[in-house]
Amino acid sequence: MASTLAASHTLRRPSVKELPERAAEQLSRIKKLWDRHERGDPYGPEYRASVLVPLIYNSETSAFDILLTRRSTKLRSHSGEVAFPGGRRDEGDENVVTTALREAYEEVGLPPSCVNVITRWPPIVSRNNLLVTPVIALTPPDFTPTPNPDEVESVFKVPTTHFLSAGHYWYDTLMWNGTNFRLHRFSYGDYVVSGLTADVCIQVAMAAHDIQDEALLGYNLSEPGQTSYEDLIEKLVREGRFTKPDLEFVKKRNLKETPVFVDTRVAADAMDVDLGDRALFSVVGAEEEGPESEGKEAPRTVNGRM
Repeated sequence: MASTLAASHTLRRPSVKELPERAAEQLSRIKKLWDRHERGDPYGPEYRASVLVPLIYNSETSAFDILLTRRSTKLRSHSGEVAFPGGRRDEGDENVVTTALREAYEEVGLPPSCVNVITRWPPIVSRNNLLVTPVIALTPPDFTPTPNPDEVESVFKVPTTHFLSAGHYWYDTLMWNGTNFRLHRFSYGDYVVSGLTADVCIQVAMAAHDIQDEALLGYNLSEPGQTSYEDLIEKLVREGRFTKPDLEFVKKRNLKETPVFVDTRVAADAMDVDLGDRALFSVVGAEEEGPESEGKEAPRTVNGRM
């Protein structure tokens, strides 16, 4: 059953080292799925948004739950829909991770200092053509949100395994940005998880539980010939919706103030670097940057979908 959560208290940022081995392996697979994107993406700061994907370890199932919100019906955009905490970039946000952490604090009271940022995935496109970056984060199991009533009606958790079968699944096919697009929908208690939110939940669940064949899901990930998010973004770049600055020029200038679109910074207290053999983001002022991801083989995806 879907359970609504209540008020928060003093929290400690969870460490990957404290997780059981099986859970740490799940996080490692989630991180590695899009590891080539740890150095940032090539797109400009216009029309940017971020969502925080809070993962909460469930000791009873030895797996992770995903924290989601139902948006307030007072909102003009996506009112009453299920979504991750998140929103559009503010002028003062240093990067997409900062945006996700700020929005999560504003919407559900999740303190940035208690969040362990695991990785960020490549941006995807929202229904209203925003470039949305999912930021995956380990969240304290004893976190109980305080929803902002102006933005959030309720907060609940869904097991990752819920997105790995067709038992509560259906979909719609729509024409969007010149391609047939499959709109995934999952019922969970009184909630319906759909669209971009469902897409991200599916990929988190598949990575965590090492599902590499969509035939095991009981449903298809995309429509025949459906354009991938990456190709769709490139199309929108050509049409002038998004920009793609020359990052090589930025690197050659050795700018100390990294532009928001490079996204190589994250607050030190919001990232646990014990998950892998290197940090996910470089920190401004560090003497050495992490190894470049250029030349790595692109990760496999099913039907070109994120």
